[in-house]
Amino acid sequence: MIVSQPTIAMSAELQAAFDHFNAELFEARLPPTLITLQRHRLTPGFYTPDGWVNHRDGQERADEIALNPRYFAVQTLNESMKALVLQMTFVWQRHYGKPGRRRYANKEYGEKLVSIGLQPSHNGKPGGRTVGEKIDAFVIEGGLFERGCAKLLTKDFTLSWLDRFPVTLKQLAKTLHQLPEETRTALDADELAALDIQIAEGERPTASQVRYHCPVCFRKVWGKKGLEGELAHVPCQQVLVIGDIPDDKET
Repeated sequence: MIVSQPTIAMSAELQAAFDHFNAELFEARLPPTLITLQRHRLTPGFYTPDGWVNHRDGQERADEIALNPRYFAVQTLNESMKALVLQMTFVWQRHYGKPGRRRYANKEYGEKLVSIGLQPSHNGKPGGRTVGEKIDAFVIEGGLFERGCAKLLTKDFTLSWLDRFPVTLKQLAKTLHQLPEETRTALDADELAALDIQIAEGERPTASQVRYHCPVCFRKVWGKKGLEGELAHVPCQQVLVIGDIPDDKET
């Protein structure tokens, strides 16, 4: 039974993080920004300038930073904060610099990231492309962002609410290139189990799907019901079947 107020708690924590990094990295110059949670993009976050308008007066507008909660449980807290700061840098550029077209991360954006302790890279690794539509970044050791994170975490900061059905590890690997396998989750296995957070390796099957397998090599595939006799594993020249796989053949 929920006895707390999750909307208030989550909003307060995200606002606290925004205010902290605004002061630490942007001299408290960023304007008030609406932070939302949205799952519909395969990205940890994105930015929309002037995304909201105050209908009471029709004049006041606010930028939007959208964070994807499906990443919170399967990335470190520092990574979640980096996702926020990457979008805050777009806010800075919109108001004090010269933004690229749409969400294009241009040279100025990259230079600002470096100045606050994040090295732009399209693949999150040293030597990656520093400009483009989809630019990630990795943390510069000893830089402002790393020090800012350390200060924030000493305040007992956390994100109290986590999505129970996060992105799969396969999806995570596409967007968080720089993280080694052992640090891709913010929680250990016991914590994940206690919170009933369900992490999947690959794509999640839908309720209408069943598992087929090759009767020779036992390779598995998910598909819609009613395909018996229509799916084949070409290398083994076998029609896929439905049924239990022997325990010693499960992979």
